[in-house]
Amino acid sequence: MAALWQYHKEAMRNFGLTALLAATVMVGCSQQDTDKVSADAKSAAQSAGQTISGVALAGKVETALRLRKDIDASTLHVEAKDGVVTITGTVKSLAEKKAVNEVASSTTGVDKVIDTDVKFVTSVPPK
Repeated sequence: MAALWQYHKEAMRNFGLTALLAATVMVGCSQQDTDKVSADAKSAAQSAGQTISGVALAGKVETALRLRKDIDASTLHVEAKDGVVTITGTVKSLAEKKAVNEVASSTTGVDKVIDTDVKFVTSVPPK
């Protein structure tokens, strides 16, 4: 969760810097320049919003995985973008891999799950 929070903070910082830059540049510009800067700032804001929503969705899936006793979520990594969740890592059994996919697929906001990089291993090295 710490990585998720750090990613969220970084996205918000980038959004704030973009807005500040846009406001600074707009002083003394022509209307055409102002329109261009406004369009660029709007695009950056939309991108930041998509990043945050992806982080939020990944967080929901990670939380759902951690709540399951039959899944060792500490060996998994979750990313999300536009409703597509990508899970990487290792599981101890094919049943655990199936459970990971079922939990992710049933999470609200998930349209598709990519888990081709979830590997089955007979023993997971200690951390």
